[in-house]
Amino acid sequence: MGAIGVIELHQVINLQNLQPQFVAAGVWVRPFNKLIYLMPPFIITDKELDQLIMAVVKIVSEM
Repeated sequence: MGAIGVIELHQVINLQNLQPQFVAAGVWVRPFNKLIYLMPPFIITDKELDQLIMAVVKIVSEM
């Protein structure tokens, strides 16, 4: 059980470039086409959620 969040971008995602950045930041997301899917578990802590959101914001803003 958990949640699903989706971020839609203006351009198509370069999966080979972005996925290693997400992994290096310690988060697992599912980039696809122009979408980034976030699927945190129901038991995610506030600290883990902050880590997920901050990593996504940082990596996407550097695109």
